Amino acid sequence: MDEENLGVTQLARVLGVSHPTVTDFVTYGYKPSVDTCIALAKWLNQSDVTTLREAGVLPPGPANKIDMDNWETLLSRAAPDDLDDVRQFLIMKIKRKEKESALKTLHPKKAG
Repeated sequence: MDEENLGVTQLARVLGVSHPTVTDFVTYGYKPSVDTCIALAKWLNQSDVTTLREAGVLPPGPANKIDMDNWETLLSRAAPDDLDDVRQFLIMKIKRKEKESALKTLHPKKAG
């Protein structure tokens, strides 16, 4: 509920479920239904599969694996010019990390 600082009643309205349903999974840790998970996924801008896994409805995915479901969900909702911006941003970040790594190799910090 921190995503938009919604209360239980507001979140219930957003998800299209009852107040007690939201209370059950937020307060008491009950697993939400598949339909509620799908509504949550849309609200959180993440994939249905990721939300179902986080809710414990599906088993967890493989460890140390990029969650491509979330990337596909986010990218499918972006405008074409935004996709190019994201691509350029990632290229810039990768180049910066590679440069930092190369500099650390050339100039390691001296143990003090």
